[in-house]
Amino acid sequence: MTVIVIAAVFCAACTIYLVFPIAQTHRRTTHTLMIALPTLALAIYMALGTPDMPGAGALFEREGPRAESRAAVKDELNAMEALSKDPDNAALMLEIGSLQLSSGRTQDAIKILERARELEPKNNDIRLQLGAAYFVSGLDAAQQNEKEKARENFKKAQKTAPKDAPYLGDLKKIIKEF
Repeated sequence: MTVIVIAAVFCAACTIYLVFPIAQTHRRTTHTLMIALPTLALAIYMALGTPDMPGAGALFEREGPRAESRAAVKDELNAMEALSKDPDNAALMLEIGSLQLSSGRTQDAIKILERARELEPKNNDIRLQLGAAYFVSGLDAAQQNEKEKARENFKKAQKTAPKDAPYLGDLKKIIKEF
């Protein structure tokens, strides 16, 4: 918001500076410039954007982190729509949970993966992802100095994960440290 205010003040100062000498003799040109210059400045601002708010050009990016993020959200929405039509589809729940886990929404992933595990308790893919979700949740809790919560999540990860999960060795070491 601060950037917009600074841009507006700068634009107003530039407009007055440029238009004032012309105002004495060419009134119609002055009015046109008073409208055109701020509009042009706003268009440039919207095209370039800021670090917090990407410009309009970001909507058309085909590669890069923003494009990948948009694709992941689109994939999750498509999977959610399909799940709404088939609410007991564990494969869709696994897909949604994996997408949520990769986007950093660990608690959401745990909820949907727990539901998938209820439907298919012997599915190793679901158990592997759920164990990974609990592992990440434990790491997040450890980072926030919530040791009991971290230990609980690590133990859930160890209990949930299949015996051939690639992260079990690291998990055992971490549990020993807690």
